[in-house]
Formats: sequence, structure tokens, C-alpha cells
Amino acid sequence: MDQRDIFISTLFDRAKIDDEIYFLSVDMGAPSLDIWRDELPDQFIAMGISEQNAINVAAGLSASGKKVYVYFMACWVARCFEQIRFSCAMAKNPITILGSGPGLGYSPAGPAHSPVEDLAYMRSLAGIEIYSPACDQIAGGLVDLTINGLKLRYIR
Repeated sequence: MDQRDIFISTLFDRAKIDDEIYFLSVDMGAPSLDIWRDELPDQFIAMGISEQNAINVAAGLSASGKKVYVYFMACWVARCFEQIRFSCAMAKNPITILGSGPGLGYSPAGPAHSPVEDLAYMRSLAGIEIYSPACDQIAGGLVDLTINGLKLRYIR
């Protein structure tokens, strides 16, 4: 199991006992997402290819007190940066953004899918915490950190 699936599966285990946890997926397929769709459909929102809308929906859910996670490819951070800046950072809506496939993670799909500037974008935001876990144990441990201390976070 890779770090992405470890994080998502660990979060799923927490979501089974905490119905305030919501997971928004932007047109991404992963084995760990199938269980969310099947077992926690009221806490899982498949957003389609709509990073900007996903961030705004996440901000709204967060503003209503939900613990919100948004999952999309790291290469699309630039696509929804304004929404992250205005709807999350400036509005102080704590959500956790999961950027999958940084660097060469999706390089067979071409250069547009090989992000290195996602960190530069995110580091420009006031009040954001950024994590790039180096091992499976850290990836799984970030779940409890994000649940217990709500802040705007980016995990790649």
C-alpha cells in the first residue's frame, strides 16, 4: 500500500466513528476510495474534474463545522489556487488538501502532470501547513494531526 492509500484508509477508519469527516475526490481513482463510496457515501463526494468547485464546496463544509479533505493531483494546485487563497486561507476555513503524484508521480501522462511548483504556490499562503511525508508511518500519523487540530494544510 502506498502513502496515499495509507492516509486515505486511516482517515476512513476515523470517519467510520466521526461523521463530521468529509472526503471530496476530484475525479481520482484509487482502491482506498472505493470503500468510501461503498461504506460512507454520505461522507464522500465525487466532484468530477472540478478542482475549483471542490475547494469552494470544501470551504463551505468547513465553515459549517465539518472536517474536510480534498483529494486531487498535485499538478492541479495552480488550477484552483485562487479558491484556496480566498475561500480557505483568507477566510480561515481549515481544510486538508491532498496532492497526489508530485514530481514524476504521473510523468507518463506528460509534462503537465509532473508538478514541482505546487510547493511554491502553497508556501505563499499565510497560515498554511505543508507536509511531504517521507515514509508510510508519517503518512498514517498525519491523519490524527489533521483531525485533532483543524488548520489549512497541504499534504503532498
